[in-house]
Amino acid sequence: MATSDTPIRILPNELLSSILSSLSTKDLLSVVTVSHLFCSLATRILHRRLVSAASLPDNQAILECYHPSAKISTPYLACRYLGTAVCDGHAIDDQNPRFEHLRKLYSCFRPVVMEENRRARFRYGWSSQTLAGSSQLQIAAEDEVADEAAHQEVYLDEGERFSQLCTVTNVVTQGSRPGLFTRHINVSDGVIRVFRDWLASMLERPSSSLRSGVSSSSSSNPVAVTAATLANSAGFTSDDSRVLWVDSTKDVGLRFRVLPGPEVRGTIFEDEPPVFYNLIYEELIVRTSTLLLAVEEAADEDVSHSGKDIIIAAM
Repeated sequence: MATSDTPIRILPNELLSSILSSLSTKDLLSVVTVSHLFCSLATRILHRRLVSAASLPDNQAILECYHPSAKISTPYLACRYLGTAVCDGHAIDDQNPRFEHLRKLYSCFRPVVMEENRRARFRYGWSSQTLAGSSQLQIAAEDEVADEAAHQEVYLDEGERFSQLCTVTNVVTQGSRPGLFTRHINVSDGVIRVFRDWLASMLERPSSSLRSGVSSSSSSNPVAVTAATLANSAGFTSDDSRVLWVDSTKDVGLRFRVLPGPEVRGTIFEDEPPVFYNLIYEELIVRTSTLLLAVEEAADEDVSHSGKDIIIAAM
C-alpha cells in the first residue's frame, strides 16, 4: 500500500485520474489494490466505461442459439439494446460507485430476426421426420413488422427430461454490408439445458406484466415483443427462474417466454408424454464488464484486418 508521505499522494486527484484513464481496463483492475485513493479513482473510471460500453455504441451483439442438430440451418439473431439491470442488489450510485458493485451491472438485449432473413422469409418448421429431442428455430417474419421476435421450438420425446441448446454470443463490428463483420470477439460459448419441469412451470405461471398480450396461437403467426423487461424493472436475482444461464459464472443468460407448441398425440397413462413448447426470445443478458473487455479487445485488434470482412451466415 502507498504510504502517506509518498509523492504520488500529493498529486491532484484530477491528474491521477487522467493518468489512470490512459490504462486499459485489465491494467486498471491491477491498481485497485494499491491504495484506497487508487481504488476510488479507478472505480469511477471503470463505472464510466461500463456505462459507455453497455449499449455497444460502435459494435453489435449477435446471438446464435440452436439445437446441435440444427447448427447449419439456424441463422444468427441481432440483439437490440434495451438498457441495464442490476443483479442481486440495488441500483449503483452514479456519484459514488463501489468497486464490488460493478460486476452486478448487466446489459439487456432483445434478440430479433435479422432484416435480411425477414426479407428472405425464412421459415423453419417441424416435419414428420423430426428426431426425438431436436429443436428448430422458428422465424415468423412479416414485411410490415419492424422487429420480429424469434421463436425456438423444443420437442421432448416420451420420458425425455430436457433438450439442449448451444448458445454462442459474439460482439462484432459491422462491415461494408449486412452479414459482413470487420471484427469478431467471442463473449460466451456454452450449452443450456431446457428441462421439462421448467417448461411446464413457466407455461403454468399466472399472467403478469411479463406475459401481457401473450397468445397461445400457433407459432406460425407473428408474435409481438412485450414491453416489460428486466431492464425496466428494479433488478433481478441470480437465481431468477425466468433466466437460463449459459455459464457457471453467470456472465450470460437468456430469458424466454414459453408458449404451448403443436399438440402431440400420446396416451393418458404416460407420466412424461411427448410435448412441444414454443420459446420466444425475450432478453439476452450479458454482464457489462464482460462486454467492456470484449469491446476493448475488438478495438485492439490489428487494423490490417480492416479489409478482410468476416462472413457469418446460415448455409
